[in-house]
Amino acid sequence: MKTGLKFWAASLSLGLLAACQASEPAEEAAPEPAPAEFDKLTPEAAMECPVLESTGWTAWINRMPGLEDGPTLHVTGDVVLPTPGYTLELVGGIMDRAMPPGLHLKLVVTPPSEDEMVLQVLTTETVSYEAEALESGYRVIYVECAGTKLAEITDIEDAH
Repeated sequence: MKTGLKFWAASLSLGLLAACQASEPAEEAAPEPAPAEFDKLTPEAAMECPVLESTGWTAWINRMPGLEDGPTLHVTGDVVLPTPGYTLELVGGIMDRAMPPGLHLKLVVTPPSEDEMVLQVLTTETVSYEAEALESGYRVIYVECAGTKLAEITDIEDAH
């Protein structure tokens, strides 16, 4: 008897839930606004990522005494591009909600001008990022380029 009653109550609850969802459109949560740096993505940069290889990524937090603005996060790495002439910039992105958080950085790549002649030679460029750091530090830093993950940095050192 108890099993039949539980089944009937569960069925009734599901039916009421479905009726509520059908009669009232669900409100979607507004997405969090992206940082202003993400507006720097141009149509050229949003195409395919031209990075052929990505190496040597390191991250550290400068917590040296006497810093006026507090601790700073530093991220550097090398990328190999098909030709010279690209403009590269690492921009800050979203952080996940874990504690300590993970930070997503975007590599914004602007190709050389079509009017500019460039050699057809592989070119290694060093890119870097510097910004105010969180007191809690970071669990992981992801470096991405046009949706491609270039690096996942988990060893983030503190410099005291």
